[in-house]
Amino acid sequence: MLHKLKHLFIQKKSQVSTATSWYTLFDNGYISSGQSTLKDAIVGYEKNLIVYGCITRIMDGISVIKWRAEKNDKTIEDSDLIKLLENPFPGMALAEFMKTWTMYYLIHGQSFIRCWYAGSAQQRKPQFTPPMWLYPLRPERIEIKEGANFLPSAYEYRKNAADKIVFDVGPTGKSNIIHLKNPSPTSDLAGLSPLHPASYSIDAFTELSEYMHYVFKNGARPSGYFKVPVDVQLDDADKERIKLELTEKYAGQRNAGRPMVLDGGIEWVPLSMTTHDSQSLELKKSLIHDIGFAFKVPIALLNTESPKYDNMDGAREMMFYDAVYPIARQFEDQLNMDLSPRFGDGVKLCMEINHIDAVQTRQTKRMTALKDIPFLTDNEKRQETGYPEIEGGDQLTNTQPKPETDEEKTRYMVTEIASGLEPAEAAGLAGVVF
Repeated sequence: MLHKLKHLFIQKKSQVSTATSWYTLFDNGYISSGQSTLKDAIVGYEKNLIVYGCITRIMDGISVIKWRAEKNDKTIEDSDLIKLLENPFPGMALAEFMKTWTMYYLIHGQSFIRCWYAGSAQQRKPQFTPPMWLYPLRPERIEIKEGANFLPSAYEYRKNAADKIVFDVGPTGKSNIIHLKNPSPTSDLAGLSPLHPASYSIDAFTELSEYMHYVFKNGARPSGYFKVPVDVQLDDADKERIKLELTEKYAGQRNAGRPMVLDGGIEWVPLSMTTHDSQSLELKKSLIHDIGFAFKVPIALLNTESPKYDNMDGAREMMFYDAVYPIARQFEDQLNMDLSPRFGDGVKLCMEINHIDAVQTRQTKRMTALKDIPFLTDNEKRQETGYPEIEGGDQLTNTQPKPETDEEKTRYMVTEIASGLEPAEAAGLAGVVF
């Protein structure tokens, strides 16, 4: 039923997905964004409550991650790389920087971060020294020129018709543009946005919201028609007068409930609610689930009704590890390939996530499971949960000998499990395993 209802609201082909790919390869050798498609994508973000909610939740999750610089597995104090991230551009702090490129990534399927150098020649040619600034560029202003060996030859940025900067790409892919993209099956160089596969659900939700807006604007009442007796003749002027009177006196929220005065035997016959009127809320829930699934945001975090707080911790944990962490990890890997080497050999950027509630929830579960295992040292347990080693943590705290072979470990685990079973059940378990 829900699939049939969806088609009632999809009367035109989605403009977000009119092209086979968001980016089209032209004969002159560069990849250009289709303006109408990108415009519709941005409208989908700005005009669709669920898309906006999904993207802002992921943006917020990315922005609270902390960063540190390391060299040879040791933290670099007072790192120039971290200073640049904390103040990437005049007037822009780290949180705004992270939110901005994440927003572009989710809307367009890719982000472009400019490494800013002084001088026009330094802007164009790939540099290997620390940049002055970092700035996330708007993807719809970028043209990716195709080169050899599945690499771009240049990134062309156009702020307007007269303002153009070309950033060359070296033979190894190095450039003053850091390009992060979600892989697309139809392009070697451009990315794919979650808006693309979710376009039908996004369009349906937007149209349904607009439809319900006009229903409530009409007083939340179904429409109807006038039943005119056979002996009553209405000319065109009478019909126009009745339409005008209905619009002025009876249509809209302010006129809801006003009694209608009719004469001449004319009757008002209200129409009953249609199927898609009565099931519109059920349809909206289905569309919310579809859109959230595309962005990997659990439905519990998009529930517009009263949330069940006992499920919120699990939903936040799921969203962080499914939606936030993979994008943050891609950012970390990409910058360690394109930016960190400019600050010296062996320098790398590392994220810190142990302070995040969703991470602490998972670590608490894991630590509880590891706590009573006697053949792991404290440092081995800390390593498994992402914490650094401590002095004296390499000694076993249990007096029992540490199982060495796989069979000894299996026997220990079976013994632990069997301790809570009846004798006959424990014997049966041991017989199955051994």
